[in-house]
Amino acid sequence: MTFFRRFFSARPVFLTAAALLATLPSAAQQKNAPEPPKGPDRSAAYYHYSLAHMYEELAINQGRTDYATQAIEEYKLALNADSDSAQLQNGLADLYLKLGRVREAVSVAQEQVKKNPDDVEAHNILGKIYLRSLGDGTANNQSQQMLQLALTEYKAIVRLKPDSVEDHLLLGQLYALNHENDKAEAELKTAQKLDGTSEEVILAMVRLYGEQNQYDRIAQLINALPITDRTARMEYSLGLTYDQLKKPKEAAAAYQRSLDIDNDNLDAQRGLASALLLDGQFDAALKQYQDIVTAEPQDAQSYIRISEIQRRQGHYDE
Repeated sequence: MTFFRRFFSARPVFLTAAALLATLPSAAQQKNAPEPPKGPDRSAAYYHYSLAHMYEELAINQGRTDYATQAIEEYKLALNADSDSAQLQNGLADLYLKLGRVREAVSVAQEQVKKNPDDVEAHNILGKIYLRSLGDGTANNQSQQMLQLALTEYKAIVRLKPDSVEDHLLLGQLYALNHENDKAEAELKTAQKLDGTSEEVILAMVRLYGEQNQYDRIAQLINALPITDRTARMEYSLGLTYDQLKKPKEAAAAYQRSLDIDNDNLDAQRGLASALLLDGQFDAALKQYQDIVTAEPQDAQSYIRISEIQRRQGHYDE
């Protein structure tokens, strides 16, 4: 797989594009053309933008770095013709990002934000870059700096796109990462109001409450949803929560509902078996553990639980 196929998603391109481009002057030749008149020349900008887009398509489909270079040059020529175009500025920044030229992408997007602080696409590009730069969340000065930059961008984005569930969710997660739990909860609740059954939003709130050991709030959150709107992961999280609350009967019911939705989840089945055992439902627990070792013969812990149940039932010879 080529460098460009890793950074671009495949898109169709006309077979005649290469032949057409062969008849066009190169970007270097165009640079020697007379200086354009002052003020935006939108026809020239559109012409160069069209070429930039075509070169980008060829770079995607043929994996040639020279086409990517030509695309960048055409974007620059288009911006020379119309320097105030947000579409061109953001297009160039996005191309740099796809090519892995992060420094140039940041520079171009920041320049656009200075020109137009309400350009949501430029904020999106910067936010995406800073999110990627957070890495594995290891606490160090660089990651903390990237976190603050990401927070700044996503605060701007939700101001400009107040109805975006995804962006409120991301901002909430960033606040949580920055240990601003009240702000994190506020953003996640806003996301929940916009989409009350979003699995990602609900599970983000579960993580936030779980980190604060607020297990009662997790149970209230999930139980407030109609059972028909809950996903397997929500029910599994509810089972784990009831484990923490020492409520094995409720935990078993939640794990069972999770398995009813996704019966291939061995973790949920282990949770169910353990909850049944703690609730004194030995026969039901034994069946679950036997099913588990059938599916995963190397599960030593389940064999121990089977032996424990059999001893309690007096079945020493099994």
